[in-house]
Amino acid sequence: IKQAIMAGLGISVLALSSLELELEAEIDLVILDLSMPRKGGEDACKEMQAINARIPVLLCCGYDEASAQEKTRGSRFAGYLAKPFGVSTLIEAVQATMDKAGS
Repeated sequence: IKQAIMAGLGISVLALSSLELELEAEIDLVILDLSMPRKGGEDACKEMQAINARIPVLLCCGYDEASAQEKTRGSRFAGYLAKPFGVSTLIEAVQATMDKAGS
């Protein structure tokens, strides 16, 4: 549902269930869950940033921001989004992260 809402706002969405990142695609922002199957968000972020350090990553997790930062030392996240979240919070977080990244 949130993917459809983002698309309705003119934001192209590429939904992936694993780190099968299409590196040839033009990616302006990655929303990454800290807890993912197979590969954690921290490892996925480091892997993506090793390939393209300019991709801003918005971290999405159920931890508070301080705990999330503690768990992800060494990773560079451009923004933080606490779960659960509503559509307006998602939109605000995406806009703030994109603004911060200069996109």
